[in-house]
Amino acid sequence: MVCTWDIQTENGMHAEAAVSYARTVELQPGLRDAWRALGREYYAMESYDLAIQAFEKSPPEDKPEGSGDWYKVGKSYCALEQNEKAIEAFKKPPD
Repeated sequence: MVCTWDIQTENGMHAEAAVSYARTVELQPGLRDAWRALGREYYAMESYDLAIQAFEKSPPEDKPEGSGDWYKVGKSYCALEQNEKAIEAFKKPPD
C-alpha cells in the first residue's frame, strides 16, 4: 500500500510530507517510523532544529539508529554549530 506521504516524499514534496507525518505522530505519538520519517523530511528541508526534535521524540527504546538517522542528527547539529552534540551523535553505533 502506498501512502500519501510516500508519494509526497518521492516527488520532493518534503513540506507536504512533513505535514502528513506531523499529523500522524499527533494522532499516534508512539509510531517510531513516523517520527523518524518526520525527522528525515525536516532534514531534507534543512529545518535542522525540527529534524533533531523529531528524531529525539522517537519512543525511548527506538531512538534514531541505522538508515543514517544518527548521521542526520549529527549533521543537523553541525549545521546549527552545536559541535559537541554533533560529535556525540556521530559516536552512536549504526545498526
